Amino acid sequence: MVISQKIDELVYDIAVTQLGGIGVYHAKTLINYFDGARNVFDATISDLKKIDGIGPYASSKLIESRNAALDFAYKELEFIKANGINIHTIDSSSYPERLKECIDAPIVLYTKGQSNFNKDYMIAIVGTRSVSQYGIDICKKLVKDLSELNVGIVSGLAYGVDICAHKSCIEQQIPTYAVLGHGLDRIYPASHKRYVPDIINNGAIITEFPTGNIPDKSNFPKRNRIVAGMCDITIVVESGEKGGSLITAYIANDYNREVFAFPGRTNDYASKGCNKLIKLNRAHLIESADDIIDLLGWNRTKATPIKQNPIDTSSLSESQKLICAQLLNAGKVKLDDLASKTSLNVSSLLVELLNLELQNIVKSYPGKFYSLD
Repeated sequence: MVISQKIDELVYDIAVTQLGGIGVYHAKTLINYFDGARNVFDATISDLKKIDGIGPYASSKLIESRNAALDFAYKELEFIKANGINIHTIDSSSYPERLKECIDAPIVLYTKGQSNFNKDYMIAIVGTRSVSQYGIDICKKLVKDLSELNVGIVSGLAYGVDICAHKSCIEQQIPTYAVLGHGLDRIYPASHKRYVPDIINNGAIITEFPTGNIPDKSNFPKRNRIVAGMCDITIVVESGEKGGSLITAYIANDYNREVFAFPGRTNDYASKGCNKLIKLNRAHLIESADDIIDLLGWNRTKATPIKQNPIDTSSLSESQKLICAQLLNAGKVKLDDLASKTSLNVSSLLVELLNLELQNIVKSYPGKFYSLD
């Protein structure tokens, strides 16, 4: 079991998610303001009223619910221990790094299975519950073609495209992550419970909802933001004009993540959503995994030729030379990783990268990746 903090701290992290009068965003504001979840439980009503967005009503509801929230957290921790559940708080190293970047990321995630949520490439595959044979065939081929990448595939364990994606990953031995709209004391739909052992063997089931939370309709949009937030890109295989997969795509747009959609015939119900996304420029039109890999400049796991003739760096600044050296050694690198490797702050790094791009030395890719041109 992954326990990301001391037990007493963990209790308060769970408890803060159960406080009345606030949601995830304001809960994180409180944690930051009071320097930890524990201190939120010692705050007075006058302390709370000083915080933007926390008015008298929310302050009163919060204080009224504190004891019950703590009682719930202690019981939840016992359930976690008894059932081999992993718990990841947003400030822990085991928490999905891409999800941390999202303003409404959950404070706590509960998981069963593996805890590597930070593959080179993380992809959400979503779509209609009423998938056609055309959609099934597309989904299977897509997953198979993505198997040459160091990839993890995320979906929602629902009927249709979701379960097709998970099953295809199991067949291809690709890590797959099922994000649930309820607690880990159940699986919905129940008919998909038989796939869970294979999913957690090479991936995980994931939720922000503690025990006792049923698969309520209002939970699934919240689930969808985790699906989108964990991933570099979201792919819509088939979709009607409305539904959860379009919600996931729009959330991915809001997170400034790339969205892709497979087109279909204009009179096919299950293609109307994909065609709409493409028409509105909310998604790239794709026909295969190769379109994604080529557009984003992703590296296949097959060996790629090493650059034989390093560029002439004699006219470059020391910072630019350092950047080029890192890109030469590592190939395509994400902006945050490049900042860490070069010890440059992000603002300075972006300026240097732009100068190198203007000299046709560096090439940028969607998703804030860079390589030597």
